[in-house]
Amino acid sequence: MGIAWHVAVIDALRSLGLPVDAAPSIGTSAGSWACGAARLGLSFDEFAGFGDLDLPDRSPGLLRGLAAQIYGEARLDNVRISVTALPTMRHHLLDASRFPLPDLIAASSAVPGVFSPHEIAGRRYVDGGVRAMASAGSAAGADLLIVSLPIAGAVFGPVGR
Repeated sequence: MGIAWHVAVIDALRSLGLPVDAAPSIGTSAGSWACGAARLGLSFDEFAGFGDLDLPDRSPGLLRGLAAQIYGEARLDNVRISVTALPTMRHHLLDASRFPLPDLIAASSAVPGVFSPHEIAGRRYVDGGVRAMASAGSAAGADLLIVSLPIAGAVFGPVGR
C-alpha cells in the first residue's frame, strides 16, 4: 500500500508541474521506492504489475532483487534514503549517489520480522521507519517541503508524528 500511495502522490505532483524529477528527496521504507520513481520518471502504472508477495518472506536478497528489476543499478544525486542500523538501532540517511538504489531500498524497506535485514558496505540495516517515519527535519533550508505519510498520526505513537 505504501509504495502505491507514494508513487500516486509523485504522479499528482508531476501533473501539477512540480519538478519532482529533479527535487532533492529523502525516502523512508516505501518512500524509498518513490524517491527512485520520482528521479527516474517512473509512473504509478509501472508499479501496477508489481506482484503480490506472500509475507512474511525473509529470503535474503528478495527486496533487492525486486528493486533491481525496476531501477537497475541506478545511483542518484540529491537522494538520501533512511535506514536503521543493526545492532545499534541508530537512524542514518545514506546517500544514493554512493550506493546502488536497490541496496538502499532493500535496507530501508526491511521491516523487522517480515523481511531480512540488508547489508550495505559491511553494515546491516532494517527499515528506516523503525526510528523515523519521515526525516523532514533533515530537509532544513528547503523552500518547499512536501511530506507524504500514508501511515501517520496518534495511533502510531511517537513514530507517527
